[in-house]
Amino acid sequence: MLIYHSLQSLYASNLLFILTLFFAKGAVLRLLIQLTPSSSHRKLCLRVGVFIGFWALTSIFAAAFQCGLPEAWKFIDHHCFNLVRVSFGVGHDSC
Repeated sequence: MLIYHSLQSLYASNLLFILTLFFAKGAVLRLLIQLTPSSSHRKLCLRVGVFIGFWALTSIFAAAFQCGLPEAWKFIDHHCFNLVRVSFGVGHDSC
């Protein structure tokens, strides 16, 4: 039973990690938008912000549904897709 509580905690931490990266990247973009006088630079930052939002949404869905429902945190059974490969694909390492 303790292992399932640990798996649930790890599952939640993966989702919160993605949200943390999203908000950190968004904060940097917000700072760049406020600091720049150039409207073209602001537009570029807004486009990058949209891309980061899309990245966060797809990453959260990939992490949330890695093992299927109703118990998505049970990734010991090896019926899940490889989250390490997905992490490289969505750039979790590039923070």
